[in-house]
Amino acid sequence: MIRGNVLFGGDSIMVSIVGRIPRYVKAEGISVVALGGQTSDWLLRQMKGLEAYPGELEKSGSFVMLIGTNDLAGTSTPEKIFDNIVKIWDVAKKHGLKVYAMTVPPFRGWATYAPSWDTKRHALNQLISTSPIPTGIVPLHTLLADPADPDHLSKEYDSADHLHPNPIKLGALVESEVSRLQSLSPSLPSPSPTPSPVSSPPVLPPTNWLLVGGVVGALALGGWYLFSRPKAGIRV
Repeated sequence: MIRGNVLFGGDSIMVSIVGRIPRYVKAEGISVVALGGQTSDWLLRQMKGLEAYPGELEKSGSFVMLIGTNDLAGTSTPEKIFDNIVKIWDVAKKHGLKVYAMTVPPFRGWATYAPSWDTKRHALNQLISTSPIPTGIVPLHTLLADPADPDHLSKEYDSADHLHPNPIKLGALVESEVSRLQSLSPSLPSPSPTPSPVSSPPVLPPTNWLLVGGVVGALALGGWYLFSRPKAGIRV
């Protein structure tokens, strides 16, 4: 089990392991800001939006993030995607969260795959892997890869569409890796209590992000992953 309250951020790969019941990751507390088909621009907006709600980010002691897959199908460069990712990390760290970043896993064989996406993915993962900013890195690009062809998901983790990992196995892996990284940095910040409002109505969390038990049913397609199958791009 992951220690402390954890905020998970990302796209439908993240939604598949923590944004539905049952969850495939266990932690002492879970909040989710994730939505299928979204990019680093979207996640950055959500994180900045949460700053307007005093104490909302401070409820969590750790931030676990996987984003970038959908960006790779667009025109953004690895440097631009990474710039957004760094800004997301900075928001989390400013509010006392330890950041556990995940690299982008392989997806060759996906219905609309283009080789140029892998070129960008390799560059982005290099930037993430070598950054000193996160508390720890979970190298999904190697942990989920087929040893014989690292640009493919391994058969053990492939959910059959070659892009969305099996959520049960991915959840167990993420839980194990983040727990291991926590053990290397045992001092976790204590979540700050939410300040009581003074002569004003209670502050509600934003409606455009998915909290625990968020609205994910409309995004589900089958039991393995949450996404709408695209005609072009990734939209994971």
